[in-house]
Amino acid sequence: MVESGKNISQLRIVIKQGKTYVETYGDSYQTRDLFTVWGIVQLLRLYPGRVPDLELLFETGDKTVLDKQKFQAVAPPPIFSYCGQNNALDIVFPDWSFWGWAETGIKPWEKVLKDIHESNKKIKWKDRVPYAFWKGNTHVSPTRFKLRMCNNTDQHDWNAHIYSLHWSKEIKKGFKNTKLEDQCTHRYKIYAEGVSWSAEAIGREGTKFIEENVKMKLVYDYMLHLLTEYAKLLKFEPTIPPQAFEVCSENLACPVNGIWRECMIESLVKSPSDTPPCAMKG
Repeated sequence: MVESGKNISQLRIVIKQGKTYVETYGDSYQTRDLFTVWGIVQLLRLYPGRVPDLELLFETGDKTVLDKQKFQAVAPPPIFSYCGQNNALDIVFPDWSFWGWAETGIKPWEKVLKDIHESNKKIKWKDRVPYAFWKGNTHVSPTRFKLRMCNNTDQHDWNAHIYSLHWSKEIKKGFKNTKLEDQCTHRYKIYAEGVSWSAEAIGREGTKFIEENVKMKLVYDYMLHLLTEYAKLLKFEPTIPPQAFEVCSENLACPVNGIWRECMIESLVKSPSDTPPCAMKG
């Protein structure tokens, strides 16, 4: 079952008796694989003895890989991914950037959330620029590419400020102009792949939702519940592949330097949780 997905995944992760083992099948973009594994290791530190034995595959790209149409007659391999779609069978897992996206200068989520909270208090909602705001790479999807048409022109004011990032230029600048905590200047934030609603209540509730419901502890709780339920479905005994190697916080963090090391130190779980995980309702 797991073997059938080796050619469409980058990682094989095995958790056995509270230890994590990894086998690599292919290269991942930047350090997505490293910080994904780091996140799982931190989960085991937060909830020692709570994560059951399991074996899974991980796809670290931006797109789903398990098309439902292709697996109507056969069972799909258990592939975890950062994204999901109605026509895909990928199992959605928190993406690597919760523990930091070092290449873009994004710190671990707990630090970013704290900075957003502080920045959000500096300008009252009614005093912010009454425009919709979006900043990012416009070349990764048709929706984002079309979004550029919503920018102001000499003839039309669409009440939107759209900023297209050029990655090569931002890399040279060290991504100094892309910090999330510096983007609390406009009333409305556009989500390019969905619908943006221009209402004060929604703007405020969106901020409140992030601050109260996307806490790192709850991200870990989701991970724990997901892996626990997934392990219940396994009909085989997880085994450690011959080519896999054991990973822990020390042997993941010690070889890296610079902002990569900083992200790991800042996101390191220092002690087990003194509260149980939240309960998830179906």
